[in-house]
Amino acid sequence: MQQQVITEIDISIIPKITKGTKKAWVRIYDPIDQWAWYICEYDGENLCYGLITAGSASAWTYFSIAELMLVRNEENSPLERDQSWIPREVG
Repeated sequence: MQQQVITEIDISIIPKITKGTKKAWVRIYDPIDQWAWYICEYDGENLCYGLITAGSASAWTYFSIAELMLVRNEENSPLERDQSWIPREVG
């Protein structure tokens, strides 16, 4: 069973999309590769705004929860939510 990317608690605390915050509330990552998605803002339905990192490269962009649920790494494993993540500024 795949874990939830966004919980009801997250929805209540993650700011709405305004491109104003650099604080990442949720970190989703690939345990095999060096990819990570930092959710800073959320529209409450599907769309997120945040930082995506891949090794030393990074970009601020929009991405969807639906897309994150479809991503698989080279071993066909899904992304994981970083359960130890403490919200903080990123980038």
